[in-house]
Amino acid sequence: MATEDDTSPYVNVIAARAKDKDNPAYQKFVKAFQSPEVRQYIEENFKGELLPAWK
Repeated sequence: MATEDDTSPYVNVIAARAKDKDNPAYQKFVKAFQSPEVRQYIEENFKGELLPAWK
């Protein structure tokens, strides 16, 4: 896992090596991160400064 500093335009990017894309642990993390609860938290706490980019 890696993080960008606060000047990066690439916030909320989850990336894995191609060979790891089907790893169940990674898929579980993505599912949890892209949940309605996380979307709501972002929208309520960041007020447009951070936007959920998933559908």
